[in-house]
Amino acid sequence: MIKYIYKNSFGAGVYQNSAVSSIYEPGSIMKALTVAIGIDTWEIQAYDMYNDGGSVTIDSFTISNVSNRCLGYNSFAHALSFSCNVGMIRIVQRVGKALFYKYLEDFWFNELTGITLKWEIFTRMDPHEKWPMSKLLTSSYGLWVSVTPIQMAAAYSVIANGWVYMKPYIVDKVLFPDGREIKYEPQAQRRVLKPATSQIVSKMLVSGVDTWVAKNGGVEWYSVAGKTGTSQIAYRWSYERWAASTYGSFAWFAPAEDPQFVVIVKLDRPRTSEYGWDTSAYIFSEITKKLLEYYSIPKKKVTEKTE
Repeated sequence: MIKYIYKNSFGAGVYQNSAVSSIYEPGSIMKALTVAIGIDTWEIQAYDMYNDGGSVTIDSFTISNVSNRCLGYNSFAHALSFSCNVGMIRIVQRVGKALFYKYLEDFWFNELTGITLKWEIFTRMDPHEKWPMSKLLTSSYGLWVSVTPIQMAAAYSVIANGWVYMKPYIVDKVLFPDGREIKYEPQAQRRVLKPATSQIVSKMLVSGVDTWVAKNGGVEWYSVAGKTGTSQIAYRWSYERWAASTYGSFAWFAPAEDPQFVVIVKLDRPRTSEYGWDTSAYIFSEITKKLLEYYSIPKKKVTEKTE
């Protein structure tokens, strides 16, 4: 048998723009959207309480939390900060399939973003009438829903800008030899959230970065709104079970009080840790620090308390 090896040792995949051409299950970065949907529909408020027993059983399998800090009688703000799967499940159980599906469509998960880059792909969602209950529950924390990184970045921009889905674009303008010019401008596509919802969720995401699970993604002197995510890699109608079989993600926007940037950091098969808060969060922090400094974004004013 003859075995062929690519000259670059990796194959044609190195030429793929994974930001628009790579589908993955986003994991817990989806939770910010789930909380936003719950608040926007008035099904929950940030500090409404729920009882978290650590797991939920549906059909033949059990969904569990990762952190023991989720256990007990906690708020949904706490559930987002500590990335509690059970908390997200309690939200979508109140929202229901039809309304949750509508919001996912409004966040543009059921079509191409239309960004001016070649080979963009997307996964068409099944109608909610065909969803088993397990799909609703797992979609709440980013499994059984497939997106590209650009789709997630555009969805987070809805929270960042206050309420509206903006069509992502990369070409500023096209200049022709005869002097003609085509200028591309930002395009608002649809209203997704109430402005108040975005403000509430932004504060919750800042809290997660400042003090809880997402704190590894913090940047000194800046207010960052972010969420970590970890998801397994799909394999033959199930998931890989061996080493380096996860995606590590960090979704953020900054400065939180006046967002200028939205970024998704996605790592394929990290080996130092399987969790996004131990891998992509650190990379995000370094990228963000350089980005904010390069564009001379003012630092937060800190007033020291004096006696």
